Amino acid sequence: MQHTLLALSTICRCIMSCFVLLHWACRILGMVDGAVLLVDAVEGPLAQTKFVLAKALSRGLAPVVVLNKVDRPAATQSRCDTVASQLFDLFASLGATDEQLDFPLLYASAKQVGYWSRCMLCR
Repeated sequence: MQHTLLALSTICRCIMSCFVLLHWACRILGMVDGAVLLVDAVEGPLAQTKFVLAKALSRGLAPVVVLNKVDRPAATQSRCDTVASQLFDLFASLGATDEQLDFPLLYASAKQVGYWSRCMLCR
């Protein structure tokens, strides 16, 4: 019973932390001129991605999209193309303008020395 309560307490703290972070993300979006949308190249867009992206788009920001962790074995060209397509669909479903739909796409990895590129094969 004590372990169950401890687990529930931990889960509640994690949920509250997410709400606090999302609240701050929304406040910060009101003070910026641009945005970078960082998405895991294997996992793709998550629920919080949709929430924060919707806020950024509604404020007229045109985010630069960065697919991160492209050094992972599962981050193949095919998978990155699928994630980019999911992101385009997400932008469109959130009512992005033509300018916002034409987002720049970068591929990156922060592992070891770190790098980024405009094309997957150029890394």
